[in-house]
Amino acid sequence: MIISTFTLYSQIGTYRIFFKDKGPIEFKQGSSLYDSTLKLFNERALKRRSKVSSQDSIINFEDAPVYKPYIDSCISLGVELKLKLRWKNYIVVLCDSITSENLKYFSFVKKVQPTGNKMTTLDYPDYTIIPSIFVNDNNKIQYYENCNDYDYGPSYRQSELMNIPLLHGFGINGNGVLIGFLDTGFRWKAHSSMSKASVVSEYDFVNNDSVTANENDSLYDQDHHGTGVFSTVSGFSQGNLIGIAPNADFLLAKTENLLGEHHLEEDNYAAGLEWMESLGVDVTSSSLGYFRFDSTDSNYTYNELNGRTTIVSQAVNSAVKRGVVCITAAGNSGPNPRTIISPADADSVISVGAAEPDGITPAVFTSRGPRVDGKMKPDVSAMGVEVYAASATESFTYGKARGTSFAAPLVAGAVGLLMQEFPELKPWEVRTILLSTASNNQIPDDSLGYGIPNIFNAMKKAGIIISPISTYKLNQFQRIVVYIISTSHITNSDLYVKFFDSQFFEKFKLYPTKYKYQFTADIPLNRFNNEVAECFVIAEDIEKSRRLPYYENELLTIEPYSSHIQCGIPASQTEEFAKNKAEAYVYPSIIEDSRNEIELIVPIKSKSDIKVGLFNLIGQQVYSSYFPEREMGIASYPIKISNLSIGTYYIYVSFNGGSESIPFIIMKK
Repeated sequence: MIISTFTLYSQIGTYRIFFKDKGPIEFKQGSSLYDSTLKLFNERALKRRSKVSSQDSIINFEDAPVYKPYIDSCISLGVELKLKLRWKNYIVVLCDSITSENLKYFSFVKKVQPTGNKMTTLDYPDYTIIPSIFVNDNNKIQYYENCNDYDYGPSYRQSELMNIPLLHGFGINGNGVLIGFLDTGFRWKAHSSMSKASVVSEYDFVNNDSVTANENDSLYDQDHHGTGVFSTVSGFSQGNLIGIAPNADFLLAKTENLLGEHHLEEDNYAAGLEWMESLGVDVTSSSLGYFRFDSTDSNYTYNELNGRTTIVSQAVNSAVKRGVVCITAAGNSGPNPRTIISPADADSVISVGAAEPDGITPAVFTSRGPRVDGKMKPDVSAMGVEVYAASATESFTYGKARGTSFAAPLVAGAVGLLMQEFPELKPWEVRTILLSTASNNQIPDDSLGYGIPNIFNAMKKAGIIISPISTYKLNQFQRIVVYIISTSHITNSDLYVKFFDSQFFEKFKLYPTKYKYQFTADIPLNRFNNEVAECFVIAEDIEKSRRLPYYENELLTIEPYSSHIQCGIPASQTEEFAKNKAEAYVYPSIIEDSRNEIELIVPIKSKSDIKVGLFNLIGQQVYSSYFPEREMGIASYPIKISNLSIGTYYIYVSFNGGSESIPFIIMKK
């Protein structure tokens, strides 16, 4: 008699458990389910959502948490909970195959699926819960300021291609924008260029903890890729690396595991997006993509790259629907056509290809479109060859990187600057403006898309640009400096100030200076009574108007006797006015005979006309001018001297009922 013996083997693996519903409580305003859902989102997230949703639909059933009793029942069978995902209403667990079969017997379970499988589109609405929020308060810093203009060092070209230095020169550097990164990990605290980055929160979705840098069980280079990517936006080291948006706030999600390529990383990605969205992220950047997987997981086919099938493309579309601008790398599988990866195929994502430093030639490796349905991909491109970035190996090391991985964050940072100036823009409006002002907007193709974004032109297309304000003490005044740019002539520009002891806003005229786009106003220091004042700016051209801050319930503050000059603004555009002089003066006072004009600086204590006479040493008047009524403040007037010979001269200036005599000398060059 032959006896056959069979042994039942149980394999350990990860599984998705989809639920039929979100519990017995109806989702409607006033219900406990509605209230618990609302608590998942901070004020920033709800404000961003309000751009794309009405107040009565700002949250919906998809946003509701996965029902905890269902999760607890699954855990009771011995599974280890890995992820909770609200939008698709499922959890990811680690268990053996026998337990996975037993999970199917729960009446509330709709489907159990190995994560190695593709996530089947289910026949119920898209519906994850957010992991605990770990906020690095000890790393939150003051924004960079008072640091003069930027010295980009070897990182200049990657910014110049998108016209970023011009915007940095106005002090537009990402302040107030929240940018999220999904990548392999981030060793940002240890690098000199990122140690002061404003990282609001970070989470490791691979190991379920708050450490995104390498841990004991990580590969030695696990966090190298994410560190370099993050530095191109957040880095700040004069002469080495200036990131695209160094004054932004950041969220960091470690979602990629370099030990293999598995669909589970897509689940991590989706969970990371949900987490960022709930915290109010404005822009996300991912230098990750999925198409082929390890032998244990099923691959995607190109027919499935239709913008709405893969796990990550569905997650991106869900985030964009909630007001998030999502940007991702197109992939490095070129030069053949139809080589994009997911989520670069997503309907609503802005996918980024890589260009050579000339900004014209596609990098040979950059993935090409079109998408399976013929839709053009990528959408735009950025420099993806010889990109200067921080290295995770040492605190002061840098290197040159290549790949769409490094092109995508450059665009994300640039979009962050756009969102700083125009926070009201919806994701699809950002996309339209970005594409229509990019370098190849007239002849887009499947290699570079619409080309290299020109963020300055994109901003001008969006409306009037009003930079963040700078302020510093100047004599008996607190000077306000702001840059205002429009495609049309600026017809009106005013600063409205509400002092501590007042219920009303006082209007101060913003006057143009000799510096292009720069406007200034001067507020008497005694008006502050040593208290902080609130303010806003209104600018108008012949077609439109703009307020800074954009939202009417928000105000800026001015601290008397303080010096807060936005980083990026050249010192030469502020220091000339910061001379500690009580009377009128000219600048420069000793002039080479090749100079055509000098500046007359006049401190006006109350509204006054200005009369100017220029005399030589024997009392002959060689120049005169009259400037009509001007509000109080520090006025600057150009005085022509091109027809004067070498010698000593005097300017007599009359204002505020008195006059002053100011000497200056013209010398031979």
